[in-house]
Amino acid sequence: SSGINAEYGGSFTDDVESATCTQCPSGHYAGTEGLTQCEECEMGHYSDKQGSSDCTACPKGSYADDTGTITCSLCNAGWTSNTLASTSCTKCPVGSYSPTPGSPSCTTCPAGTFSDTAGSSSCTQCPYG
Repeated sequence: SSGINAEYGGSFTDDVESATCTQCPSGHYAGTEGLTQCEECEMGHYSDKQGSSDCTACPKGSYADDTGTITCSLCNAGWTSNTLASTSCTKCPVGSYSPTPGSPSCTTCPAGTFSDTAGSSSCTQCPYG
């Protein structure tokens, strides 16, 4: 017997003689048995609990721009990330807006309004005349 007890994903041991494994800390994971150390979650992913066997992709409207993240950051109003596992946010294009942090997409300005700068959090009423 090798002495490695790797019954559960999300844990590791760095001692061959150990009868137990240690849970990986938040932001890390152990996806296979027999590991001697945990892996950091990749950019765009997070793990908010100990003992994870994998990391979760950041949802749309959020991002993780570093490895080993325990939570994703929300995109600011006027910005979005419209894909899972984003590592950054992008400004809403001219003619659209994103009113709240964490918006999964930009919204086209309705008729009678406009946005003439990228990254807008609202649209402006068209002047009369």
